[in-house]
Amino acid sequence: MPALGYTVENQTLGRVLWERLQRSARLTVLAPAKVVALTQEPDHAEVAVERGGATEIVRAKLVVAADGVRSAVRAALGVATAEDDYGQRAVVFNCSTEARLDGRAFERFSGRGPIALLPLTGGRGAVIWTLPEGDADGIAALPADAFRAELQTAFGQRLGRFTRIGERHLYTLARVASEAIHGPRAVLIGDAALRLHPVAGQGFNLALRDIATLAEVIADATAGGPTDVGAAELLERYASWRAADRQRVSSFTHGLIQLFGESAPGMGLGRGLGLMAFDLLPGAKALLARQTMGKAGRLPRLARGLPLVS
Repeated sequence: MPALGYTVENQTLGRVLWERLQRSARLTVLAPAKVVALTQEPDHAEVAVERGGATEIVRAKLVVAADGVRSAVRAALGVATAEDDYGQRAVVFNCSTEARLDGRAFERFSGRGPIALLPLTGGRGAVIWTLPEGDADGIAALPADAFRAELQTAFGQRLGRFTRIGERHLYTLARVASEAIHGPRAVLIGDAALRLHPVAGQGFNLALRDIATLAEVIADATAGGPTDVGAAELLERYASWRAADRQRVSSFTHGLIQLFGESAPGMGLGRGLGLMAFDLLPGAKALLARQTMGKAGRLPRLARGLPLVS
């Protein structure tokens, strides 16, 4: 493969998506807006949406909750979550380095947590620096020169000196898994269904496969004519299809944090030997690449580059 993956800046992706949405004649956009209530009737759902100080009711056969890890729709459905608090926070910022990234991404597993450096446009990079909760606030608040020195020590000299550090943001890290990903006339996707640790960068790709799968299930169900897209059997079909992928990716990222977060005596040497063996073992990297590129298991048509409807 020419690359394991590619990075796209959120601002660029958002601009392209909004341009496409505005060209869709059959789409009504209510934004900015806030969901304040959700009720389900036998043949439809009603969503109370607050916008510009007024509340309006939107009726739909199906509500798709793509509203993030603290999903208001999930709460309205009464769906519980299981949460694994990693005791870590991520310091996220943009940077420039002495040597150019040239499209390369790096992930270093340090003693305190992983550091990911991802390529952006203009020779810049995005850093996701995972630190123990007790250290993150203090390090993030350091003066620029002291912060740069800490980062340089942790990351090393692979790209020479860090020459510029952008504004820093802190995020608490946890795995948050919804105990169900659908309810009456509603379905959860993305972080509303499963929030992952950012190690290995799997969360957004998992969300894209949620979308592709839901689109295919609906497209196939409506191919023969009008049908109820919020029917329980259709949503169960979606949930059943997504179960294996969600479990596989969740276990993979959680396992990485457990493995590289363990500081017991001898673990560092064991990890080093394991990585060396992994590097030398025929086929091991191909299996990992297949997993991280989202090519394992049954894939929806859009994830395979095929048209949704032939």
